This record gives sequence, C-alpha cells and structure tokens, in this order.
Amino acid sequence: MTYGITGNTTKDKLWGPVSTLLAWLRQEGLPFCLDAAVAHGLRERGLAELAPCDAHHVSELARRADVILSFGGDGTLLHT
Repeated sequence: MTYGITGNTTKDKLWGPVSTLLAWLRQEGLPFCLDAAVAHGLRERGLAELAPCDAHHVSELARRADVILSFGGDGTLLHT
C-alpha cells in the first residue's frame, strides 16, 4: 500500500506532523509519495532528507497512492 501525503503548505503547523509521519513511514519501510508543493516545502526547510520519494501534482498523487493523508482543514481535504 502506497501512502500519498498532501497538505496546506501555507500553514506553519504542517511541517512538524508531516516530518514525523515521513520519519515513521521510512522507519517502517512503507512506500509513500508527496504532493509536489509539500516536497518543495520540505526542501526549503531543510527536511529533504525525510522525503527521498516521488513528488507529484495532487491529481497524479491520487492516481499513484492507495491512501491519501491530507494535513490541514476541511478546505484542504476538499481541494485534495
């Protein structure tokens, strides 16, 4: 099962939980891919080592992942 991760990149509170999740997914050996905007934000914050994975536009993410984890409010989920 591949996990897709997206979120509202305008929210500063996004990066801590996403970083924690990515570290856990890597530790467990679980495959994941990121929304390109989330991957870009991780690189900007020096967290790229947590994200050695595929990055895709959110519409492609939906095709590649079996489960989507969307961090943010209801608007973020509706956008996804």
